[in-house]
Amino acid sequence: MNTLKLFSLLIGSIFCWSCLNSTNKTVKTKSFQLSESEKQKIIVEIEKMAELDKKYRNIISLGTLNKEKIKEDKALRKTASLEEYVAFTQTIEKTLEKEQIDSLWKLQHKLDYQNYNDLKEIIDVYGYPSKERLNVKKDKLFPILLHPPIEIEPQKFLEEMEEILLPEVKEKRMKAESFALFVDNIKAKILNEPQLYGSTKSFDPATMSMGLPEIENIEKTNNARKTIGLEPLKEGEYKIKEK
Repeated sequence: MNTLKLFSLLIGSIFCWSCLNSTNKTVKTKSFQLSESEKQKIIVEIEKMAELDKKYRNIISLGTLNKEKIKEDKALRKTASLEEYVAFTQTIEKTLEKEQIDSLWKLQHKLDYQNYNDLKEIIDVYGYPSKERLNVKKDKLFPILLHPPIEIEPQKFLEEMEEILLPEVKEKRMKAESFALFVDNIKAKILNEPQLYGSTKSFDPATMSMGLPEIENIEKTNNARKTIGLEPLKEGEYKIKEK
């Protein structure tokens, strides 16, 4: 009986080890390099997400449902200088009613939530697809990161994405500068808080101009920058946000 029990335990152990070994073999290693087929697949997915990200957002910003103006707006966003584009928007008669704007935002929020889930899946499978990894000129996923779904409280969204993206910075799949820019944009523009890393200029509505990054205190900021491999800010490169 003891021999039979011992034999059964041995067979069970071998079976469990075999299952574990098999499972480990299926785990995808997220290296920096991507195959050409992976690059093309990711690029196509991000292009779709980028279109969804601005589908209704651009119309709301433009302020009209005029098809010709929307078509012209889409073309100018790709080719015009900032000055040219601003001049174009000033010629648009904003005709959207509040009810129309609210309806468009509901549609956009649904797309934002879809993009949120899709970007998490891409990062989970491939790691952060930076422009260097995809060998493209522009990081089109980054702007999508800046539009958290309305269903998730902004602070919770930031904490979740920090947990997802910090390992990507550590493994060099995402640049520290991009991560800092993401965090600071969410803090400054959505949470109305001081920037953590001091990575982006602040907007001064009084002068209608861009100013120095607004942080809480320099010690906290430089410690945070050091943690992700950024050089410390120097005097004259930041200002303390007024409370």
